[in-house]
Amino acid sequence: QRLDQEYHVGTRVEGNWRGHGEFYDAVVTGINKAGTRVTYDLLYTDDNEPESDMNSDRVRTRRSGARDQSSGLCAHALVTDCNPAYIAHVPDMAREHITPKHYGQAMSSKDKVHWLKAIFDELKSVKDQGVYEFCAELPSGVKALGCLWVFKVKCGPDGSVSRYKARITVNGKTQVYGINYSETFAPVAFATTIRLLLALSLVSNLKLRQFDIKCAFLYVTLPKDEQVYMRAPPGFGKKGYWLLKKSLYGLKQSPRLFNQHLHNSLHKMGWESCTFDPCLYRHTETGAYLVVVVDDMILASPSTEFSDKFYAQMSKVYNIKDLGTPEYVIGVRVTLTTNSIKLLQDRYITDMYEQHTPGDKATCTPAIPGNILCMEGLHGEKPSPFLPEAKVYRSLVGALMYALITRPDVATAVSMCARYLAQPRQAHLEVAKRVLRYLYHTRNLPLVYNKTDLKNLRITVFADSSWANDVDTRRSRYGYAIYVGRALVSWRSKLHSCVAMSTAEAEYCAATEAGKHTKWVASLITFLLPKIKLPPANLYEDNAACRSMVTCA
Repeated sequence: QRLDQEYHVGTRVEGNWRGHGEFYDAVVTGINKAGTRVTYDLLYTDDNEPESDMNSDRVRTRRSGARDQSSGLCAHALVTDCNPAYIAHVPDMAREHITPKHYGQAMSSKDKVHWLKAIFDELKSVKDQGVYEFCAELPSGVKALGCLWVFKVKCGPDGSVSRYKARITVNGKTQVYGINYSETFAPVAFATTIRLLLALSLVSNLKLRQFDIKCAFLYVTLPKDEQVYMRAPPGFGKKGYWLLKKSLYGLKQSPRLFNQHLHNSLHKMGWESCTFDPCLYRHTETGAYLVVVVDDMILASPSTEFSDKFYAQMSKVYNIKDLGTPEYVIGVRVTLTTNSIKLLQDRYITDMYEQHTPGDKATCTPAIPGNILCMEGLHGEKPSPFLPEAKVYRSLVGALMYALITRPDVATAVSMCARYLAQPRQAHLEVAKRVLRYLYHTRNLPLVYNKTDLKNLRITVFADSSWANDVDTRRSRYGYAIYVGRALVSWRSKLHSCVAMSTAEAEYCAATEAGKHTKWVASLITFLLPKIKLPPANLYEDNAACRSMVTCA
């Protein structure tokens, strides 16, 4: 913004509030000049909140017409609390309650009383944990990170509002590697591991309990060489800065630090981590299982007494909430009976349908057999036009991929759609929408695990492959399904990494991939059930040449 293009005091503009990406109505209240550089002081219209010394790239001329102010967070998302950019593109799962984008909207919403209580609870929790040390001024040469409130309407399995949640987060995108963060990787449990634990708990007659650690990241002390200053959040009551003593949501290193802290705590309590999935634990004395998904835990224990003991031990370290028998896990509805477990994503699929294909007629098949996707759209037809906004297609395909947690029947269709995320066309979008319409038609179709005898526990694998049917690369597509007893715990559909020269080679590669994944599943079972000797797995393959090569080997 040059001096001859500057705004004047009183000009109605839009400001990028605290640099989190969204622009909101504001009025210029001050102009600061230093040479050719201009910064502005703004007062936001919605909540009368001031923000000073804003660079010109965060101020723009107010657009005419009303902007959509509604947004929300999905209840199934795992770590969206730290990702404000995710907020504006996801529908609110509590349909009658709009989730505010920022502090000003929360203060002007009809649910202001609930949001104020949520903000007070969060600030109290942060203070009680000793997360920060208040500073009126910044040390010389130090730059403070921004912060923002993230609000969320928490929903139960039936869609009703369970509570209002507010979380103060750091704008971690401005962190500098080597100065205020270093390592960031943190493991998360595989979906296969979660399904396997549920299936084996039914076979072993174990009791399931679900736990949630409140304000999980606040328990970890930041390393001394990763000093972080943050601007005091709106609603705190004082202008100044926080010197963070402990981890806070939004920091890039927070998930890793908390995972290490939780791992050390569980190790002291007698839990052993699995080599093949570090988020899977086994109690060395009782044989109980535990799977960790960030701050959510599913415990499969031999008795109620051990579950209560585990809860008491964890309560000494964390503020932990006992959710009882699992009913809603990572966005999946769980129905437990004596002889079966049902996994269903009906609510998630319904919300996805209402967002992407509202009113479209449902269909009973995920794809049309004669329609073959290619880079230009549909093979054998005229090139389809490119989509004006690729993010619509990417959002839909990403949502469909999450539905694969319980829907193996659309694995191939979703995998084919996922190949064209870079340059999607209209034909690709129509195919993806058909998959969604099929899921909506069959949204009440659950993945069912029936009880089986532990003595008859055996891994059964079905593998198959096409041959050179991808018209763009002539690679083959393989797929497999892995059963543990009568429970389908893992599946996959994917293109081969190389071009197969014959059907035998394609089928052999498919059997190889299935065999590698089977070995991994067998290793998980051996870790969970060390006293059980698994019989050899049965791998079924329909190609005679492939079977001959395997037998000769």
